[in-house]
Amino acid sequence: MFLLKFILPLLLIINPLFAKCQSKTDIYDVIIVGGGVSGLSAASTLRKNGVDKILVLEAADRIGGRVWTIDPWGSKLELGASWIHGIENSPTFQIIKDMNITIEPTIYNGSCPACKMNSMALYDENGHRLTKEEIAQLQDYVEKFGKYSTDYDEKNGNNALTMRDALNNFSKENNLSKVMSNRLHYTLDLLVTHEVALDLDKIALSTTKIYGQSQVSGTNAIIPLGYNLLAAKLAKNISLELNCSVTGILYDKEIIECTTSKGTYRTKNCIVTVPLGVLKKDKIAFSPSLPNITQEAISKLDVGIFNKIYLLFPCVFWDHDVEWIEQISSSEKPNHIYDILNFGKYCKQPILLAFTAGTFGQEVEKWSDTKTVDSVMAMLKKIYGNEIPSPTSYRITRWGQDPLTFCSYSSPGLYANAQTYANFATPVKDRLYFAGEATSKTDPSTVLGAFTSGERAAKQILNKMGIQPRQED
Repeated sequence: MFLLKFILPLLLIINPLFAKCQSKTDIYDVIIVGGGVSGLSAASTLRKNGVDKILVLEAADRIGGRVWTIDPWGSKLELGASWIHGIENSPTFQIIKDMNITIEPTIYNGSCPACKMNSMALYDENGHRLTKEEIAQLQDYVEKFGKYSTDYDEKNGNNALTMRDALNNFSKENNLSKVMSNRLHYTLDLLVTHEVALDLDKIALSTTKIYGQSQVSGTNAIIPLGYNLLAAKLAKNISLELNCSVTGILYDKEIIECTTSKGTYRTKNCIVTVPLGVLKKDKIAFSPSLPNITQEAISKLDVGIFNKIYLLFPCVFWDHDVEWIEQISSSEKPNHIYDILNFGKYCKQPILLAFTAGTFGQEVEKWSDTKTVDSVMAMLKKIYGNEIPSPTSYRITRWGQDPLTFCSYSSPGLYANAQTYANFATPVKDRLYFAGEATSKTDPSTVLGAFTSGERAAKQILNKMGIQPRQED
């Protein structure tokens, strides 16, 4: 455990983790744009199969992309991805397991969204805690709505009905009281918006089936020692160029030219793994223009906002025996939702982690740090009283404003489906490849989706090179 906690993180900055880069005059077999999990997964897969002339170009001063672990207070804080989404049949969990790194399973479970309510202190808008019976009743309606939406989609097929419309219809057909209807709307916002990072009126009912195609299952889990250990493992002996922004990719000839902030690099194959938000902003100029099938996929897929607010307190004053603390938002501001994780339950420090998502998440991104912290504290004071202590420190993410991401992750939105993700992943001219969570038709918006998409792109290149990918041990 000592070695894992103090020695392994050092591998992020010392050799032989990052092999020394070759000269710009070299022609690489593969250049990978983006040093997140997807890019590192692709590089690792290629290297394991004997492809040595690989270079990863990363615009940031670190690896990991939207996996970003910091340790300001003595506990690992994940500014990006937090969870392993399902530990059964998961290749990412297998890597963590093989490294003998401890995980912490959570009640929050992608295979059973409503199970999150089994460990939740839920308060109404006046600050009164709902009873177990009231939560059970609400949970029952959540499950009934899940069946209702599935049945509706099966009968009507692809349609423009939004999740919000379906929820309104369900409430009317079941004659729900105003109170119960508001509670159900809040809960679905909590369980859906904070999963796909878009408001319920920006999600088509038919697109949600994408999230049921994953091969992984089982509980979700967090990694107390940090998700960055996965990125470090994948980056071992990989040539990297950090602080290197790619601004253009010329791919009309056999040798591709990647224009960067550090000059031009040449390669026979290129894998682009940058976040979808970057491509939507046209931050990389492709020449020739990308084919219609790729451009249409980039256009149809949506991007969402999902941010974190970590608060460190001098002591625990909240419901310490639950995993989640929630307050139903007012009818005037129904989407003003802070989804609060009792992070202290897992890190053994008095820390709360508040999530924001969707339109409200975009709004909060524009606030000052002081206004953001004060807003979360106003909610906590309504529940626990005005005498609760103020936080001694905080950390806030703003992924939508980050020029290297412009989003938290992809979402199907109103117009995309599994085929849209597959189209995005289609190779261009048998030399330009796309990977990243936004190209995964089974596990979008997750580290798993990023990892497997990197493997997929690497195997496409290996197939082109006539190399049979070796079987994993």
